[in-house]
Amino acid sequence: MKKLVNMILFTSMLIGGGVIEPVEVDVPIVIEKDDSAFYLGLGYGLLNQKSDNIVGAAVTSREYEVNTAFLQAGYQYNKYIALEGRYWYGVTDASIDGVDTAGDYYSWGIYAKPMYPIDDFVLYAMAGYSFTYMKPATGNWDTDGLSAGVGAKYMITEDISIFADYIMMSSVSDFDLSGVNTKADTYISTINVGLTYSF
Repeated sequence: MKKLVNMILFTSMLIGGGVIEPVEVDVPIVIEKDDSAFYLGLGYGLLNQKSDNIVGAAVTSREYEVNTAFLQAGYQYNKYIALEGRYWYGVTDASIDGVDTAGDYYSWGIYAKPMYPIDDFVLYAMAGYSFTYMKPATGNWDTDGLSAGVGAKYMITEDISIFADYIMMSSVSDFDLSGVNTKADTYISTINVGLTYSF
């Protein structure tokens, strides 16, 4: 019966001169966006270092503050993870217990940077390692350790963003003071704002 129906249809097409034309169908091609990029940035920071319970010093506590400029460089593997390095340099005299004191300061850190995008905003965390050095008019000290922070950025354009973050540079129980290991509960943190360009 099926063969008979097919024969009748085929005969009708021949008689009617019917021709089946091929139909072109547009199939959309989905191109996945490449979110990987190198990026560079500049920023301004305020570093705070506070030491309590200092052993063997004339004072048992001391607080430093210094204004910094910093460079930011990193590679974003995708929209959820990046690897970033930063270098801070003091651009003003340090305030030591409220008194301005001339000296040199620098710090660097390298971080893994998980991110979570929400429209034009990106929330992120930072986890890594940092080193800090300060040389005021009397003596010098340095310390290093694990470092972590949180922040957010806003995409002005696809390539340009502004950001703000807070980073705990280190939290240690001792540091090197003019070549001498000194016991103290020391906390070093920095608040930063900056501008980033991706390319």
